[in-house]
Amino acid sequence: MNIRDFQKANVERCQSGSIIEGKPVGGFARRIDEWTLERWHCATSGELGEAANVVKKLFRGFDLTTGKDAAQLREQLGHELADVFAYLVLFAEAAGVDLEAAAIAKFNEVNARIGYDKALTGGGGLLSEQEVRDTLGVLGVAPAAVDAAVARAKRAVSL
Repeated sequence: MNIRDFQKANVERCQSGSIIEGKPVGGFARRIDEWTLERWHCATSGELGEAANVVKKLFRGFDLTTGKDAAQLREQLGHELADVFAYLVLFAEAAGVDLEAAAIAKFNEVNARIGYDKALTGGGGLLSEQEVRDTLGVLGVAPAAVDAAVARAKRAVSL
């Protein structure tokens, strides 16, 4: 699975199904454009808040209310972070953002800025030298910084 495939599947699930007796059946029966970006943002932030609540309990080492121990809380945190991700891709869809492309571009932009010598591609692999130069050029990275990043990558590969 990649982010783009997850985004497509999650959007399809969101928009499928119907509401029967006030409950979603076969999907959530909600078109992405039914909510404003503000609502998608709030929903995503709400899920992140639920994850933060679990982290607070992890800091204590247990949940005072349910008695869950640290291992159970870590499992719960995974579920909450998955909810954050599910809402984030719906938020991105509503905003017209290809989240996978945006994440890869941002990762590569930061790598160039900090001198980290690797870059991602859409397939999860590494870019060729020309692809790195093209990508960083599109992002507006100074040619000297591009040259330095490519030189560092070449040194790292030759080690």
